[in-house]
Amino acid sequence: MIDLSLIIAIVLLVALVLVVRYLFAWTRALTWGISGEPDGLLPAGFITFRPLIARMTELQAIVSRLALITRLNLPLEAALEAAARTEPRRRARAFRSMEQEIKGGSPVWTALQHAVPSCPGQLVTSLRLAEGLGQLPEALAEQERAIDAMLEVRTHTTAHGPHAAAYGTVMLLFIVSVAIWTMTVLIPRFKNIFVDFDVAVPPITSVFIGIAGWLVSTGLFVLLGVVVLMLIFGLERLLEGSDGGPASRMVAALRWALPFTRPVDYGLGMARAIRTIKLSLRSGSERAFADGIPTVVCATNYLRPRLSGFAQAVASGTIPSVAAREAKLGDVFVCALRMVERGEDPERVLGHAADYYEAIAHRWWRAMAALSVPLVTLALGALVAFIALALYTPLVTLIHSLADTI
Repeated sequence: MIDLSLIIAIVLLVALVLVVRYLFAWTRALTWGISGEPDGLLPAGFITFRPLIARMTELQAIVSRLALITRLNLPLEAALEAAARTEPRRRARAFRSMEQEIKGGSPVWTALQHAVPSCPGQLVTSLRLAEGLGQLPEALAEQERAIDAMLEVRTHTTAHGPHAAAYGTVMLLFIVSVAIWTMTVLIPRFKNIFVDFDVAVPPITSVFIGIAGWLVSTGLFVLLGVVVLMLIFGLERLLEGSDGGPASRMVAALRWALPFTRPVDYGLGMARAIRTIKLSLRSGSERAFADGIPTVVCATNYLRPRLSGFAQAVASGTIPSVAAREAKLGDVFVCALRMVERGEDPERVLGHAADYYEAIAHRWWRAMAALSVPLVTLALGALVAFIALALYTPLVTLIHSLADTI
């Protein structure tokens, strides 16, 4: 007969693992792109750090091979078949799938989307627009460079972020456990001792006792609410569509409101929009400043409505530089458009503008990575200091009171 207590222990252990996993995901959410523009630039279906890097490396290899094939103007079907014979198993399946799709008449962007289901939505959108303009080799080269830059940023400069999230999650769980024991067992005894000796409780301990009372009375409901939110968030990551679900939109709104995550979404979104305009101008499109520009930005990025306003204004006859200023797309972009309108080389001018906005995003990304561990440590240290003072101060007060009575 199976011991019931063993089953309960296993269930509780599994529940704890799931809670820690989703708490880790939520801890990373604001900074590391669970929602917002970085999410649109990364392979889908990730929670932990290692699967993300593996998916990015795989995507990088596929896009690099496609860029080489189109740059050399090789026959797509034969080149993809040759690639399938030399690549590892998973990539080989992707190349064979693309070969079959292209044989059936599908465009490259559709074949890539079906062969690599985790392919970022913004990459697919950029390739769709570029292929329609006859600029597929250039777009693949741009995407290869962008993935290389993103992979370098994540592997060489932002490893601290997941480490800080894991460290903060484990330490927070430990401190919360100690705090719950202190509030439910130790603090009531302190309170009774002070009542017996008729001594006033120190203010900081009174605050701690108030927090303890609130947590004891409503803590279970709060914990259940947090667990439900985590489960909803996890399910949404599996089921959400291209526009993202409510949790993704909520996190994206918070990312846009915070001063240290907004430049990342803004910079990466502007860089992709400017490079799309550059490809359209290179192809000679008459609607280079209007067609498809907003769609290259993640749907949850709050920059997208500004780009939509810019595209609509240009389509209605407004000068691009004026439309960009009215849409609040940034002084650098406005100046670049003015230079293009004066006859400057759009390739050079818009390329520099895109590099500028991308550099802003990567600089903030590196800054957040460098500050993540110290900030988590300071926050946890402040929490520990508060609990220690709340427990140490009443002891000093009680000793002084007893000394005065002697």
